Amino acid sequence: REAGDVTLALRDPSRGQGLLGEFGLNGRAIALDALAGPADALVNATPLGMAGAAPMPRAVLDWVERAGSGMIVFDMV
Repeated sequence: REAGDVTLALRDPSRGQGLLGEFGLNGRAIALDALAGPADALVNATPLGMAGAAPMPRAVLDWVERAGSGMIVFDMV
């Protein structure tokens, strides 16, 4: 089964296009504070928010709250 368009939200969006290509995904890379609109899933693959690490940016937490229930959230760390 193929994934639809993927949006990668990164602290450094310039790294995202390479990741999309590496995994053969269609989509775009954006800054964390540019998250907007609905999503089917959120995967956190960073140490953000962990003890001793930088906090999760408020813009991301606000976006998750606006996205509402029904979104799959997976924290890999």
